Amino acid sequence: MASTSGGAQGKGATTDKYRVSYINNAIGGIWNCVGVRVVNRNQTKDSFECTVSNVATLPAGNYTESNTSWLWGSDYDRKVSRSFLVVVSDNGDGTGSVQGVAYYS
Repeated sequence: MASTSGGAQGKGATTDKYRVSYINNAIGGIWNCVGVRVVNRNQTKDSFECTVSNVATLPAGNYTESNTSWLWGSDYDRKVSRSFLVVVSDNGDGTGSVQGVAYYS
């Protein structure tokens, strides 16, 4: 992970870039993700992009905390988000692309 700090510019934010690969037992498939975590005094935010080996259990569409029964856990530290938007695209070959943003208290 690479970290930078916005403190010297007076922004008070810390940024960490991350890369992770794992088997997602809850949703399914192998996930390969890159993301950026931004932490400031008001909130923590993850922005991420993933390639998923199997979208059979995660159909293409937009998912938020208000239209799904599941929670989003951070790829950075596994914290559960307070809000999220996850956009899933079907690549047409059984794999999928996932882009999203999640906020943590």
